[in-house]
Amino acid sequence: MYPAKHVLVSETASFARLSCSTDETWDTAMTADTKTPFEHVNDVLAQLKEMRHYAKNNVETLTAQWLLFDGELKKLKHVSQIEALMTRQSELHDALNEEIDKLEELAVSLQPPPEEAQ
Repeated sequence: MYPAKHVLVSETASFARLSCSTDETWDTAMTADTKTPFEHVNDVLAQLKEMRHYAKNNVETLTAQWLLFDGELKKLKHVSQIEALMTRQSELHDALNEEIDKLEELAVSLQPPPEEAQ
């Protein structure tokens, strides 16, 4: 095995130098500090879209359970608690959709112009 090479960098460093081979070739690694606003917005958009996907699945699953056990829940006097949860979950889904729409508009405005072919 090759000996390990360690490089110490501060947390606020914009670039970290990492050894990428045994012949002392160095590459620069991109850190969070080097991302553009466009890249940050796209990262957040991807995370929100994933959250929306799971929120939608949760609403659908809870609704299916609700329909199956509606009568039993009424007997157990748990209807209002479940309805409140369903309402809050639906509100989260709506809020995610609104924020995704806003961030998609922002991403379009932040997108760098296409590079001209030379």
